[in-house]
Amino acid sequence: MTVGAIFEGDVPSGNSGSSVHEEASKQGNDESNRTREERKLAIMTMNKKKKRLFDQIMKSRRKKIKEVIELRRKRKIYDDELKTDDSKRIKL
Repeated sequence: MTVGAIFEGDVPSGNSGSSVHEEASKQGNDESNRTREERKLAIMTMNKKKKRLFDQIMKSRRKKIKEVIELRRKRKIYDDELKTDDSKRIKL
C-alpha cells in the first residue's frame, strides 16, 4: 500500500487472506476484460486495409496453432503405440 493510497482513504480492512486472493483474481479478470475491450476497439477503429491484413495475420496464427495441436495429438498416439509394442515383446 502506498502512502498516497492511505491519504486518499484506501485503508486496508481486516479481511482474511483468502478474500485478498479473491479480490486479486477479480482485479486480474477486470484487467483482462479491459484489455480485450481495448483490443476490440482498436480493431474496430482500423481502416479496411489494415483490418484485412490483421485478419490474415490472425488467421495464419490460428492455423499454425491448430497444426501444432494436431501434431502433438499424433505424436502422443505414436508414443502410446510404441509403449504397448515394447511391453508385448519378449525379451531374450
